[in-house]
Amino acid sequence: MVERNEEKAKENFSKEMEKMLNTDKFDLSHFISELDVGLSSWRAKAANLTGSNEDLKQLQDTKAMLESIQQVVGNKALNGRVLDRRSKIKIAAKAGKNVNDINVAVDSFMKMQSMHKWLKERQARGDPLPQSQEEAQQLMQMDMQNGKMGEESNESYIKQMKKKQKRLASKRR
Repeated sequence: MVERNEEKAKENFSKEMEKMLNTDKFDLSHFISELDVGLSSWRAKAANLTGSNEDLKQLQDTKAMLESIQQVVGNKALNGRVLDRRSKIKIAAKAGKNVNDINVAVDSFMKMQSMHKWLKERQARGDPLPQSQEEAQQLMQMDMQNGKMGEESNESYIKQMKKKQKRLASKRR
């Protein structure tokens, strides 16, 4: 059973990588459609019937927040820009969430966007592509350490990490 689950996870990861590599520019609508795929899976439907899956609820909430972002600032939202506080408050009110929840949803999108850029760069260089989520994380770290991550992706990733550190530091105060 464990081997079957691992094989299925690799197969799903492979499909996700294929979609990302066939997408020229990863925007909010792509991310929302990926969430839709997760929400329409048989596991999500089964969890919805039993009401026992916290991950399903989180996916639904993230999708609702991202759709609110899309409605407030458009489909090209977040492409290379940061939402101002006023926009986040408006989006949070529309989604029925708080600004911190919006920040988490935006971070999720930004990480996927960085991963998309990184994968496209690896493909362009002819480097091998990851076969699992774990391998993707390892390769991404190695590329950053070896200076192989493109300047745009590297800067984007560093900005994201700095923002995350600032938020965590402000929460501790």
